Amino acid sequence: MSLPIAIIAVLAHFEPHFTLPTQRKAAVLFATGTPLSYYLSYFAVLGLTAGRPWAVDIWAGTIALAMLTGFFLSYLRAPPALPAPRHPTRSSSGHNKAVMETS
Repeated sequence: MSLPIAIIAVLAHFEPHFTLPTQRKAAVLFATGTPLSYYLSYFAVLGLTAGRPWAVDIWAGTIALAMLTGFFLSYLRAPPALPAPRHPTRSSSGHNKAVMETS
């Protein structure tokens, strides 16, 4: 279960700048999939060896919070692209059109 996520992590590691949307998606998938696979396998082994010591809402909430933390931390590693700045257009007289239209 963790092997596809590890492959994505290795591929995402070699590209320092996430320029393509698919690279951004790979970083988010890795950041959310890693805690999911880790804690899901941990609680599965714990459930098989020691029974079910925790209620379902406790271990499911633990997994969900770990995934949510990974999702938000992925924005530190691969922030979304900012739109290009828009410059106001100028008329032939050199005045800003937006200023001329409002006056």
